[in-house]
Amino acid sequence: MSHAPKPDEFRISIKRESDNDPNGIVSNYLHKHVEEGDRVEISPPAGIFVLHDAKTTPVAFISGGICITPMMSMFEKVASSTPGRPTVFLHSARNRLQHAFDDDIKAYAERMDNATYKTVYLDEEAVSLRGRCLSNTSILRVTRTFAVRQSSWKS
Repeated sequence: MSHAPKPDEFRISIKRESDNDPNGIVSNYLHKHVEEGDRVEISPPAGIFVLHDAKTTPVAFISGGICITPMMSMFEKVASSTPGRPTVFLHSARNRLQHAFDDDIKAYAERMDNATYKTVYLDEEAVSLRGRCLSNTSILRVTRTFAVRQSSWKS
């Protein structure tokens, strides 16, 4: 899912992989043959990758490339249910053109009381976001700083 859970709606986001070898068989099929409103068989997410959305303790979302999709739905949930929760969202993409959900995440972060959103583009040495420069090295520093702060926050 690529948005927060809703009782009557599921949104999935599929990146069409047609420029790689091999091409994405499933992504191309879905883009060519499945329309909005079509019924598809799905299964629930697997694993223990969950958001404890009732908590107010700090949370960090760290993603790269298309793995932003589950982060997007969890971030939307935090933004709507606990907007005061200290939140950091760090994302890396190949370039601006391949950065999914950037405008959505910025909009959610703007509405939150204590959210930080940073992006690193691998095709660029550094990118200026909101007047700050973030390089591949500085994303590690931001992550470490958050980890140190988080360890001093109380549950």
